[in-house]
Amino acid sequence: MDWSKAGLGIFALVYLMVLSNPAFAEPYLAGYGGGVSPLNEGIRFKTYFDGGEVENLTLEDVPFEGGIVFGIKLGDYFEGTGTRGNLGLEMEFSHFDLDLEGQTVGASGAFVNSTVTTREIRASELTVNSLGLNVLYRLHLAGGERFPRGRLQPYFGVGLGLFFASLESGPTFLDQASVLKDTGSDSQLGLQAMAGARFFLTTHLAFFGEYKFVQTRDFDFHLSNSGTVSGTPVTEATEWEFPVRVHQLYGGIAYHF
Repeated sequence: MDWSKAGLGIFALVYLMVLSNPAFAEPYLAGYGGGVSPLNEGIRFKTYFDGGEVENLTLEDVPFEGGIVFGIKLGDYFEGTGTRGNLGLEMEFSHFDLDLEGQTVGASGAFVNSTVTTREIRASELTVNSLGLNVLYRLHLAGGERFPRGRLQPYFGVGLGLFFASLESGPTFLDQASVLKDTGSDSQLGLQAMAGARFFLTTHLAFFGEYKFVQTRDFDFHLSNSGTVSGTPVTEATEWEFPVRVHQLYGGIAYHF
């Protein structure tokens, strides 16, 4: 299945239904930025020479370097009071980058007919863009005549995301390569959970802070590079398979219409 087309279609349909629903009456637009802290991952890694498999490994506990996340949110809350008025739906777009430093990591598997316990990996960069659809539940605190929905609004939520990722990395065995690095891309679904709080400076303008945890399905990246090994022309291809799991902590500003 083409997750990118299917996911975009589902998200667009759901949100168009929301925008046309008079039961929603508190739209908002928000922007945010902050930091990303990734979890170490086990990577299933294969190498091919001219189409023939020469390496089949599991790279163990591979550490990614943290980065910066930024994004935008477009949301709306239900009209009403009580539980109904606490429920909302938002669509968001986010972007973040993770670096993988050149290093030697633990490994299990085989290179040709030899058992492997370590593997050197080249410096690599992972870029992730996501489109998410979140269901939120908020609380109304510090209310009053000026802030009938509460000036302070803690909230939490869960969501489904469509994640578009690109991995850029260089070859390991080539003496000379046609390009220094090649890029592989894939798209997968993922889940996200978030919690935060919004504080209104005016009846329309609010600052907010939010924590989010993201976990995706396994991405499958295919990279290929041509060059030589001991003077012999060879095409080296690699296959990387791993999920993305990250903690995100960020702040932003929201305008409620």
